Parts: sequence; C-alpha cells; structure tokens
Amino acid sequence: MEGDHCYRPSPTCDQSRLVLPVTEFEHPAGCAIIGGYVYRGTQYPAIAGAYFFTDYCSGTVWALTRDASGAWTTTAVIGSPSSYAGYSSFGEDVAGELYVTDLSNGTVYHLTETK
Repeated sequence: MEGDHCYRPSPTCDQSRLVLPVTEFEHPAGCAIIGGYVYRGTQYPAIAGAYFFTDYCSGTVWALTRDASGAWTTTAVIGSPSSYAGYSSFGEDVAGELYVTDLSNGTVYHLTETK
C-alpha cells in the first residue's frame, strides 16, 4: 500500500482485510514522513492525545487530532525552521513528554504547547 492506495494498482489489490491509515500526504507535501508519538504527558494538557509527526525535508511538524464528530484533522504546529537540516526521530520519556531530534546539529528538542 502507498497510504490508502494500492501500490502499483492491479486488479488483484484487495483492501478488505487491511486497516487503512487515518491520514496520508501527497508527495508534494514532503519527502519522508517521520512518525512520532501520541502526547500522553501531563505538563501540556492542551496537546494531550495529539499524534505528532514531521517531514524530514521540510521540517514541518504536524499534530493529528480527532474532533468531537470523529473526523481526523492535521494541523501544522511547527513551520520549517530557517536553519533546518532534518528532524530524524522522535522520543518519549517515562513521563510521556515528547522530543524530536535534529540531525543537522545533534539537538534534542522538547515539544511543548505554545502559549
């Protein structure tokens, strides 16, 4: 599969037994999506339950959330930094706080809510 589409579609592609993703990105939106974590920490209740992920090429970090009707919404929460060279991974500590690593300078950033 490529997102929720059959890869190299053929008449034998059967999606009936698959659990398809809740969101997907077209190639112009980025080059490589880096999966993250759902925020389960307690320091920032406004972002509790959001799934954070990024694109390696653009540096945009998105939050995926579900609204009251059950619909999924993707929101860019961090734009492309000017000195960006590649977020490469996410991490989570024992308290559920989230971090993202920057391959360009070895920095580990703590994800927080904006005030």
